[in-house]
Amino acid sequence: MKSKRLSLGSYTFAMALLALAAVIVINLIASALPSTSTEFDISSSGMFTLDPQTKKILSELDEDITVYFYAQTSQRDSAILQLLRRYTDLSEHVKLEYVDPVLEPNFIKEYTKEAINQNSLIVKSSKRFKIVDYMDIYTITGEEALYYWNYYGEYYPDTFSGENALTGAVNYVVTDSLPAAVQLSGHGEIPLPDALLSEIEHDNITLSTVELLKSGLPADTRLVIINSPMTDISSAELEILEDYLSKGNKIMLFTDIRTDDTDFTNLDKLCEGYEMSFDNGVLTETDAANYYYYNFYFYPEITSHDISAPLLENKFSVYLTGSHGISYSEDSTKIKHTELLCGSESSFLQKNISSKETKPVDGDRLGPIPCGVLAERASDSSALLWFASSSLTDQSVNLLSNYANYSLVLNSAQWLCGKTDTISLRTAALETEYLSLSQADSILWTSIICVVLPLSFPAVGFLVWNKRRKA
Repeated sequence: MKSKRLSLGSYTFAMALLALAAVIVINLIASALPSTSTEFDISSSGMFTLDPQTKKILSELDEDITVYFYAQTSQRDSAILQLLRRYTDLSEHVKLEYVDPVLEPNFIKEYTKEAINQNSLIVKSSKRFKIVDYMDIYTITGEEALYYWNYYGEYYPDTFSGENALTGAVNYVVTDSLPAAVQLSGHGEIPLPDALLSEIEHDNITLSTVELLKSGLPADTRLVIINSPMTDISSAELEILEDYLSKGNKIMLFTDIRTDDTDFTNLDKLCEGYEMSFDNGVLTETDAANYYYYNFYFYPEITSHDISAPLLENKFSVYLTGSHGISYSEDSTKIKHTELLCGSESSFLQKNISSKETKPVDGDRLGPIPCGVLAERASDSSALLWFASSSLTDQSVNLLSNYANYSLVLNSAQWLCGKTDTISLRTAALETEYLSLSQADSILWTSIICVVLPLSFPAVGFLVWNKRRKA
């Protein structure tokens, strides 16, 4: 009996050792695997799923990059750390090093004289370096969070921009030359919002503001952005812009519905050089599946192009709050026109902008109505990209589009600057996610939630009561 117990005990001990050895081996194997195989992105916004463009940039790296994670060991942000591991797994040229500011207080002085926040990153190559501050990774876009930051100094970020910021920094430190862009001023233009300017910076486009007659255009300017001018450009400014375009450069133009008799003769001449013209009126949708709340707050149809491909692939919708129309020559032999955005076949251009009609009347232009057109001139390789609504640059409207609006604007800027390596969707929401619902969807779900569901409970109760009464 004693021999049997000893044998059973030895067997149990041996099996326990084997199980322990198996656990150790499995852990060793798992630790050797890349984080993409062992750490899964279960966030609702896919904040750790790298964009194809990021993967492309990392796969094409041919020089070493070091990313310094500047944070105390006990205070490292787990989300940023997980993101960094995915970068190092995808490229052997990306090296991750940890810097504890308590243990190495003089480290940051090599890169800046200013203090930086914990959990910031320094991306460095043999060419240059770039600091990605914590507040560039976790950003504020919502009005409520921005209010608390401005008035109470309490930072509640609602957007994770880690991939945008880090990929932009990687691209920045390895790129030989960075494109320069300017936004025009002096005509009552709407300044680009800070959130959009930050994203443009992440995309490694240097942006400055100029008044043409005061300073002219910098020699290295590759893109001019004109955002909804209130008054016309002068003849001298038109000449400067035409000369700029004749050298193969690009312009991105945003205009809005004209509500008065303001003369835009010179701006219209600029567009006529690309066989396009301003068609005033309010682009109105009649199909409830294509608008939300108001008929002129609508989701335009998106045409496939390198600029818009990421939006179409991910089924995102651009949202415009008011637009006029654009006319162009469809049989031109000198200009290539590509519609990026247009109202649907059920839309129309309401010429009487003060009218509240939701159906076309005599004189109105029937859809589809172009509201975003790319015009390329073969003779000098220049281009004019015209969007018929400045709401594309509006931060609050961008939130309603789930960041699709800014993605379209940023991709347009990249494409016009000759850069396609960061064309993608942008940012991931941490808290609030806005649903892009059409008016038809809104009516359907309101009916279900407010009518069908409340009535279903007493109906079921009545059926149960009636069945039991008859039993």
